Amino acid sequence: MNIRSISARKIFYPLLSFFIFGVSLLVAIYIAYTPIQAGYEKLYYLPLLFGSLYFVSILILREKIINLFMFVFLGTSFLRYVILPFLITSTSYYGGRSNIPPTSSSLDYALQLMVYELVIVWLFITISFKVFLKLGNVNLTYPKNHFVYILFIGVSIVSAFLFPSSLNGFSFGKIIVSKTNIYDSAMGNLITYVLVISKYLAFVLIMSYLSNLYNKRKQKKVILIAFMVVIVSILLVFGNNRMDYVITTIVTVVFFYKLFSKRTLIFILPLIFVGIFITSSITEQRNYMTATNGQDPLTDLAETLQVYLAGPYNVAIAIEAKKVFSQEIHDMNIFYEIFRSTIGFNVFLKNMELKTGSEIFNERIYYSDHVSQILPMIGQGVIYLGIVLSPLLSLMFISLAIWLMNIRNGSSRVELLFFLSIAIARLGLVNAQNGAILANDISFFLFLFLIIYFLNDKVSWR
Repeated sequence: MNIRSISARKIFYPLLSFFIFGVSLLVAIYIAYTPIQAGYEKLYYLPLLFGSLYFVSILILREKIINLFMFVFLGTSFLRYVILPFLITSTSYYGGRSNIPPTSSSLDYALQLMVYELVIVWLFITISFKVFLKLGNVNLTYPKNHFVYILFIGVSIVSAFLFPSSLNGFSFGKIIVSKTNIYDSAMGNLITYVLVISKYLAFVLIMSYLSNLYNKRKQKKVILIAFMVVIVSILLVFGNNRMDYVITTIVTVVFFYKLFSKRTLIFILPLIFVGIFITSSITEQRNYMTATNGQDPLTDLAETLQVYLAGPYNVAIAIEAKKVFSQEIHDMNIFYEIFRSTIGFNVFLKNMELKTGSEIFNERIYYSDHVSQILPMIGQGVIYLGIVLSPLLSLMFISLAIWLMNIRNGSSRVELLFFLSIAIARLGLVNAQNGAILANDISFFLFLFLIIYFLNDKVSWR
């Protein structure tokens, strides 16, 4: 590492710490001295504590915060604990999706619970990252054998011709999801899953070839070709889940940088613009309803962050769901809820019908069997484990992230780098989503890929 790089890093960590602390402190002061709705009096605790705690963490962990997990985790936490409280206060938007809002005492309790969660998660991340996270500095290697990979991709292409309905969920550029049910059969579901993994596997193989070619010839046109491959990958979208798209796009761009280093910096801004365009297209396609339907963008943003980043309103709803519907759910149902969403285990649980935390959370919102809102992780913890142990689920998924990062950092294979990075980045949403969603997303990308990965290492064409 050269002297300039060392000096830049010495400056970067204090600057990042002071930026987070400074903005958080200003927001906390603004909220503390602004009249606020009953139940939200402790709202300023969130930015004040977040800024103070992670000011310390960044200075302690330093280079250990430079990873996809912390990038997503700190980004979403900053939005949740700093930006959302600011928007709630500045727009006076204290509402949510329920026709019967939570009581002021539940909101106050929710804020205390979020403070408890913030402190416990901060303490766990700071200690576990410092002690257990291993930094990786290995040279990337490319797969020497491609037989099973190419066979898998070939089979997926043939299957798509035989079952063309499996392509209904894919779009290129403009998001147009077919009104035909893409999951109308188990076979169609399986082929669609295979096609998604094949898309990313083909991307990794092409990028690996181009990276290897560049290392040998040092031709700038190779980087340009790689950039075009990244563009195609970003434009070829499956489904209309915005968070899935954002996470995979981030990983794709980081992978591009990892293979070609600083030579890619000139291409990053165009890739960001493409990502924003597709994300906007997904939002438009979904016809997402907001609080003011676009008349007040800041209020709409406050509502969106409230829903997707486990704001105080939704945490309060989860607390009330525990009180109102506690007799309808057993503590052991947590295993059913998480493993039912996990690829592989879901095959054995698909015929079971047990009440889940997400169902009683939505039942408290709508007082019907309609399920559309995301149960916060801390709310899931409260429903199944009680107040004291409520952060335990978050700690388990953070531990999983550290384990996966250590595997990735100790491996040189580009395939593992890419697919593990998707899972690790997804786990960075641990504060915002719940165990069932994370288990589904992680297993979706890892289950089939790891089978193909190990088979490819064992089977070759001779």
